[in-house]
Amino acid sequence: MGNTFRKAGERISAFNSGGQVTPQAQEVLRTVADRAGQTNLPTVEHTPKELHASGVMGYVDWRKPGKIFMDPKQGDLHTLAHEGIHSMMPTDLARTQMTNRIATEGSDFSRSDVPVSHVPREGGNRLRYMHEKMAVPTMLEEAAAQGGARGVMDKMGLKNQDRGFRVRYGDDMVFDDDVYRHQDGSVDQLAYPLMYRDRAVHQYTQDYGGTFEGQPLGMGIDPRFSDTEREVYYDIGDHSRRRAERVFNEHRNKFK
Repeated sequence: MGNTFRKAGERISAFNSGGQVTPQAQEVLRTVADRAGQTNLPTVEHTPKELHASGVMGYVDWRKPGKIFMDPKQGDLHTLAHEGIHSMMPTDLARTQMTNRIATEGSDFSRSDVPVSHVPREGGNRLRYMHEKMAVPTMLEEAAAQGGARGVMDKMGLKNQDRGFRVRYGDDMVFDDDVYRHQDGSVDQLAYPLMYRDRAVHQYTQDYGGTFEGQPLGMGIDPRFSDTEREVYYDIGDHSRRRAERVFNEHRNKFK
């Protein structure tokens, strides 16, 4: 009975009751590896126990991309495919961003990049520069992983495997069944990538804006920001989903 598939809700677990990776999970990894042109599969290890209650179902350490860490109780096939894309098919933007972070101990900017302070704020250029360096690589990498995972699930004939990204409320409250959905009730598979959209916007608002009762006023109303800065801010909001969706579809289609 060691290879019996367990279900995580309606989602198929990547692990059997003994905590080992199932043959179906191995098929997920082989599907990604075949498309990536790799012969060696990444190893799958259990996430540290202190993360099991955190909602982190899986991750890849960019310093050791040949290892995938998964929660043995919550890790399902879609999550494994998602992490498999990170491990074996990362985007060029993500590779560059992670190279920068490793080389500079956490910065998204390499030592050869133009310093942020040297980019003029006029025309919203500084905000746009920060957005493209700090937010876009992660947002599009996650969109690629989501799209690739959907493609793998499609190829294997598995439906509705993405459990969705849970809505966060005040004080980090989350509810298991309250996830971002489209109007037709289907899971919004871009909700997680788009969580990273405003990373640079938040930093920019903190750096150059004012506060009210300890909270940033916000770029939309703060008089310290110019109209052109606000235009870039609104463009980020208007176009990010389209950019993420394009990358999602590109990677989904890789598995057709």
